Amino acid sequence: MMKDSCVNGIAKGVLVADNISEKSLKEVKFVCKKYNVPIYSLGISMDEVGIKLGKKIGICSVCDKGFMKKIGSVLEEIQNDTEIL
Repeated sequence: MMKDSCVNGIAKGVLVADNISEKSLKEVKFVCKKYNVPIYSLGISMDEVGIKLGKKIGICSVCDKGFMKKIGSVLEEIQNDTEIL
């Protein structure tokens, strides 16, 4: 779903939990770099996301521009130095 929203140009940002796997983070970085989508760290684990939202997730794309702007102002952006070949 995150990949689809980036490919289709509707993702305004991607949020990631602190404890996603290195493989998952690498894939998120690749997709976001390719489609020019910023990535932000939630600063909490997937378990904590699950407690707050009622569903355990580690990666979430945000498609609303205004909502992403507000979230982005309080979260730390992850620097994406991934090279696209």
